[in-house]
Amino acid sequence: MKSKNSILIAVIIVLVIVVGYFMSKQYNWFNKNKYTAAYLQTGELYFGEKVGMAGFNLKNAWLLNKGEDGKYSLQEFSQAAWKPVGAMHLAKDKVVFWTNIDENSDIAKLIKGEKKSSDVQPSTTSTESSTTTNK
Repeated sequence: MKSKNSILIAVIIVLVIVVGYFMSKQYNWFNKNKYTAAYLQTGELYFGEKVGMAGFNLKNAWLLNKGEDGKYSLQEFSQAAWKPVGAMHLAKDKVVFWTNIDENSDIAKLIKGEKKSSDVQPSTTSTESSTTTNK
């Protein structure tokens, strides 16, 4: 009986470790890099500090805007007309992809307040597709 209990306890411990490992990967618990870019189904690209484990939340969020002249600019989300407060909560099912940002990048320095938005000129590639015809 003792050996069955020992085996059961060992299996439970291994199971807890495996589940914990996969959850830490999903929720990014051990990632020191907290600066993130999130591309939404709407085509909007947000940058910020990923916070929390439930959902997809960005603190100090910035939005990449494309002006009528075709040039890109960065707008601090907290400066929107309705003056949002706190972290931005994104619907996980609307996030097409997200990626970590190097903390020494211009965007991360902007989020940390080390640079002004006028000092950061986004260099982007167009997500709009063009059609070519081979003749």
